[in-house]
Amino acid sequence: MNTLGERIKFRRRQLKMTQRDVAERVGISASAVTQWESDSTGVSSESLLKLSSVLRCSPQWLLLGEGELDLPFPPYGNSYAQIPVISWVQAGYWTEVINQPDTHSLKYIDTSAKVSANAFALIVKGQSMTSTSGELSIPEGAIVVVEPEFGFVDDMNNKIIIAQLSESNEATIKKFIIDGPNRYLAPLNPQFNPIPVNGNCRLIGQVKQIIINLD
Repeated sequence: MNTLGERIKFRRRQLKMTQRDVAERVGISASAVTQWESDSTGVSSESLLKLSSVLRCSPQWLLLGEGELDLPFPPYGNSYAQIPVISWVQAGYWTEVINQPDTHSLKYIDTSAKVSANAFALIVKGQSMTSTSGELSIPEGAIVVVEPEFGFVDDMNNKIIIAQLSESNEATIKKFIIDGPNRYLAPLNPQFNPIPVNGNCRLIGQVKQIIINLD
């Protein structure tokens, strides 16, 4: 590895990260990472510091290939990841949003949940998921981490999911219930009514983590 680009590519692959993973965490476009790795463009000092943090190595190693890699850190994906916080409208067409070149302008948060590179976060609105029974409760203002790569719909029974109803341009958070031939989007708050599912909604993702700030 004789160049900065070669070392970036080596370390990224060692951590099992895609170019998009690096781009989103540094705050640049995926094409910029491609140019870095091909040594077509240089890396600014500001981006170098961010990049070394994302790749968990020293700036000196990236620039000069000198010194040891910071291997005491756990491999990427085993400790935390950074995911974008998006709106409930964006959640309805996230597959289109994530492919746009300006996703680096989104706010990012850390999550310890084991999620894919396409995961995202939402800030809960309303009281429909606030339980009054002392069981699981997702209050307004909580942050939910969403995994859009959730497998089969039937596997989501009794899971907290994000879905979009056909008559709405916003996504919603509910508990997905399968009861024989019937399916429902069920709120955790009994003051709200379940919504029958009859071809009128699309499942977007599974909630993998709930983050509640107490301040």
